[in-house]
Amino acid sequence: MGTIIRAILAILVIIIAFKLLKGILGLLVGVAIAAVIFVGAKKLLGGGGTKRIK
Repeated sequence: MGTIIRAILAILVIIIAFKLLKGILGLLVGVAIAAVIFVGAKKLLGGGGTKRIK
């Protein structure tokens, strides 16, 4: 009986850890996409960055 409880607890811990890792990874991807959009909008509104036409 004790081994069954340990097996169930181990499975639950693995599932919770996977969901937590997936959530953190999703958050990092969201922040990276937001940063790319922000930099693109800044360059678009700021005149295209540091390049100048001579």
